[in-house]
Amino acid sequence: LRFVYTTPKGEKKREIWPLEYGTRIYVKDGQEVKKDELIADWDLYSIPIISEKKGIIKYRDLKENRTYVVEQISSGILEKRVLPHRGKENPRLDVVNDKGKVIATYTLPADTVILVEDGQEINEGDIVAKIPKGEIKTKDITGGLPRVEELFEARHPENSAILAEIDGIVKIETREKEDKKTDSTKTKEQQNIEISLKIVNPKTTKEVKIPSNRILLVYDGDKVEAGEPLTDGVIDPHKYLEIRGPHHLQEFFLNEIQQVYRLQGVNINDKHIEIIVKQMLSFVRITDPGLPPKPRSNKKFYEFIYGEIVPKKLFEEEVEKINEEKRLLKKEGKHKEADEICPPKAEPVLLGISTVSIWSESFLSAASFQETSRVLTDAAVEGKVDNLVGLKENVIIGRLIPAGTGFYSKESLSLIRETEEELVSRIVE
Repeated sequence: LRFVYTTPKGEKKREIWPLEYGTRIYVKDGQEVKKDELIADWDLYSIPIISEKKGIIKYRDLKENRTYVVEQISSGILEKRVLPHRGKENPRLDVVNDKGKVIATYTLPADTVILVEDGQEINEGDIVAKIPKGEIKTKDITGGLPRVEELFEARHPENSAILAEIDGIVKIETREKEDKKTDSTKTKEQQNIEISLKIVNPKTTKEVKIPSNRILLVYDGDKVEAGEPLTDGVIDPHKYLEIRGPHHLQEFFLNEIQQVYRLQGVNINDKHIEIIVKQMLSFVRITDPGLPPKPRSNKKFYEFIYGEIVPKKLFEEEVEKINEEKRLLKKEGKHKEADEICPPKAEPVLLGISTVSIWSESFLSAASFQETSRVLTDAAVEGKVDNLVGLKENVIIGRLIPAGTGFYSKESLSLIRETEEELVSRIVE
């Protein structure tokens, strides 16, 4: 819902509230609402499966005490609950028309509560089943800490959600796939179900195979954006970075981490999380080493290797040096030599805070965190020099930290070695 309101000062502001599937909306488009007026609500404990077609319900692979059980939840009230299933049974509800043709299929994962009977007539918009949401096992802050740790360490979650890789319209196809091994004891209903999901837009089409045991969060005809989860599961931040880029990943991290703390009533300023996420994205992976210029007597260039992970700052400095050398060669009239130069290319990479700390350019800072012996041994073998640029290494040595109102940047005091004519010509280029 897009909500527009006027502040006491007369300013117009907009708010966007995302709505979950199955939300009941009590207002019309363009309607004026008052403060504290109910505009929408939804079930907090389950995800409804809503029929988009009118027809007759047919059970598929639904057998009592085998793939579902009938339970009494309260006095006189019974419910059908799908059992955890393996093998070839794939419980689902088919909607057929008057001619017996299947016009819609809804796969039922484990613990789904079936709300319709076999052969029952339904209309568009009827709820045919409900998928219970996972209950929160721990309600204190320790319940959310594993999630925060998983995010900050940039781990690949188990059973991660399948994400949409492009923007477009969802097209779902459910078809029966014959088992390669012939078995006369198996019926036609005991065949593998293959769910194919296509995302279509005017430019391209992306097809995704969905396992039959996954819960689909989208339906046929839905409009999705790149990075939006298509199935249940936790979003993999590495996959999200690949699809949406570093800027959207930073927003994702901020929202996910703040959500854990807000549930406990803890208020943390965004800047603290933003600083950590910035460090997690401070490295890049080389995708094209490029072709650096030939080294001169007073200039040397770093030679990158394909797949190498290097600090983002080092990569940007080398690219700037290569581009500067290319401009100088063109100015000297060496156009052929300048055209042969190709700057390297890289893609952002997400690293956990432990890895980032160990890979720090300062070996003193890295040694103070983890694997002290290995870090110091490698630094001694490679003959590393610590320039004491950061805060931690200066604290270890006992020097004043390079921060605060009295700190000045050495870069701002670097001498300009170009004449006025050279500076003007470079700006024009």
